[in-house]
Amino acid sequence: YKLYLLFNLDNQNKTLQIVSNSLIATGSALVLLVALVTLLVVRQVVRPVKEAAKTAEALASGDLGKRMDVHGEDEIARLGSAFNEMANSLQLQINRLENLSNVQQRFVGDVTHELRTPLTAIRGFAELHRQGAVSGEEQTKELVARIERESMRMSALVEDLLVLARMDQGPK
Repeated sequence: YKLYLLFNLDNQNKTLQIVSNSLIATGSALVLLVALVTLLVVRQVVRPVKEAAKTAEALASGDLGKRMDVHGEDEIARLGSAFNEMANSLQLQINRLENLSNVQQRFVGDVTHELRTPLTAIRGFAELHRQGAVSGEEQTKELVARIERESMRMSALVEDLLVLARMDQGPK
């Protein structure tokens, strides 16, 4: 004899449907959550890198006051701090070079003036002699002595310049 029992499985089908819908909803929510977390992590990593690139471009274009905003103590923050220190160092070096250039320009102007003074005197004395404005042996000796003094003064200035040039070159 065969015996068959028939049961109504509507309750089980409803339970399976609820479990299936719950799994789909939970899976979808997890996928969205993972996507959101991934987006946030990528933004936190990419944003400082983009900021570093913009800051580097600003520095390259001459804006030496541009710095990165540093937040936290992670690798990105250390990168930003190192970047800012490098920018500060560059700005200090450029300021030192500008100051040195200003000093050098002033020095060249002073040297030019100091060399021009004895040269003008020598030319003037030579012109006086050429025009015959000096008469007699005594006046001629005095004029030649003045020319000699101014020549020696100019030679001393040139020697001083050579010493400075050697000192500037440093030891070889």
